[in-house]
Amino acid sequence: MFFNLWSILLIAFISQCLFLFVSLLIKSAGNQNARLLLLFLLAIIFCVQFSNFSEATYLYRTVHGITNLGRGMVLLLGPVLYLYTLSVIYADFKFRYIHLLHFV
Repeated sequence: MFFNLWSILLIAFISQCLFLFVSLLIKSAGNQNARLLLLFLLAIIFCVQFSNFSEATYLYRTVHGITNLGRGMVLLLGPVLYLYTLSVIYADFKFRYIHLLHFV
């Protein structure tokens, strides 16, 4: 593995993402839909940044199959962020099947 400034910054970002993910898992929230969507958003961000980390440190040369882990997940950020915003704005937000069209 090759470490440079970019890979060290990615390690810091990934560790902060994991810390926030675990703290949200432990803490109970009033708005359960918003909490679950935020956890899903953090999981997507973690996968994208881990993919960037594997490319920055040339980890993909030794562990095959992890290079393109986060490439397609970038497209999920927009719909999940939109649904999270809806769940924060509207207290009676319910996830319906019509919301799946945003992912298409």
